[in-house]
Amino acid sequence: IALLIGNTSSWLNPATPDALFMGNLTLSAVDVTSPHRPSLRGTLPVARSTAGAYSVVGIGHGRFAVSVSAAQDAPTGTAGVLGIVDASNPSTLTWTETASILQPQDLSFSNGLLLVAGGSGLSVFRVN
Repeated sequence: IALLIGNTSSWLNPATPDALFMGNLTLSAVDVTSPHRPSLRGTLPVARSTAGAYSVVGIGHGRFAVSVSAAQDAPTGTAGVLGIVDASNPSTLTWTETASILQPQDLSFSNGLLLVAGGSGLSVFRVN
């Protein structure tokens, strides 16, 4: 399963001050067993703005970690969020917000540890 990140709307037009996405986060599970014929298995809209940056990494067992930063025009110090998407049953995706992170930027996963680089440094989470 591949996880696609999107939104419920489109780009801000005109793109001032920046080309911001509008709408809320969408998570879509795609079966790529047959790479030439991918198949959409499920989509979940999440009540979280996509006006900021986001990142995703697989954490095993059909689960993904997703970070979503606050919108670029949000007040200074506004935290983003780290969430877990359970796509083990792709037709019924679930989203669980797990932590607030100041300006989450990059995610990495290795040996059961989720590393989140953000505005306040490196955060490390153990994933079971």
